[in-house]
Amino acid sequence: MAQYDITIPPAAAPFLLGASLDSRMSCREMAALVIVARNPGASIRHLAAATNMPKPCATRAIDNLEEMKLVSRQRDMDDMRSVQIRVTDAGAEIVRGLGRRKAA
Repeated sequence: MAQYDITIPPAAAPFLLGASLDSRMSCREMAALVIVARNPGASIRHLAAATNMPKPCATRAIDNLEEMKLVSRQRDMDDMRSVQIRVTDAGAEIVRGLGRRKAA
């Protein structure tokens, strides 16, 4: 299995401890969004392993993020059975916002 960057920006810590950056986003969804942003093309399986989240929970988090238009799923052209997850521009803006909060 490939190594994934699972570090969470310090500015995200309060949100992962229960405060909400966006009232629509859970702590699991925020963690998933940050990890996908740092690891473009990660699969649900890799996301679940990186976050120590059960696979159904990781799938639900990505479903919700996709519904919010923060991530998208794309077929892996090398393995058509697999789906890659990527952040959208809106998702990337939220992750960048975490960095700006730290700088402020």
